[in-house]
Amino acid sequence: MHRLARLLHYQEAILGQVWKLGGHLYTVDAGEILPDDPDDPMRTAMRQMVGVFNQLDRAMLVKRMRNGRTAKAGQGGYAGCGSPPYGQRSDGGHLVPDGREQAALGRLRELRDAGLSYRQVADTLNAEGHAPKRGPAWHPETVRRASARV
Repeated sequence: MHRLARLLHYQEAILGQVWKLGGHLYTVDAGEILPDDPDDPMRTAMRQMVGVFNQLDRAMLVKRMRNGRTAKAGQGGYAGCGSPPYGQRSDGGHLVPDGREQAALGRLRELRDAGLSYRQVADTLNAEGHAPKRGPAWHPETVRRASARV
């Protein structure tokens, strides 16, 4: 059920729509999730209780992530979501331009402005020795994503 929704009101709204349209919902561990039955209010209560604990689990995860970012920032680290974007690096918890990566972005812009495809740009950047942030080589999709941010 936690894959259906991590918020109780979403879970109940989705189930309501499925049942309204005549559909069925099955889980691997519990089988079919049966519609509400006025003669069995315990069924509804137990399903909703599972939803409450799924919602609690989500909230606890979010809290752990927030606490981790706060602790990292307190130690002077970069506390943004994910790693710094290509062309920037973290210095004392702040983003600053990375000269090597800025040069690669400038070259990427030149090549794209000249009409080269993403694959041709990736091949050229690799041949010229411009390194991507991760991995051994540029790929067309990496070039596309970097182009979208430039």
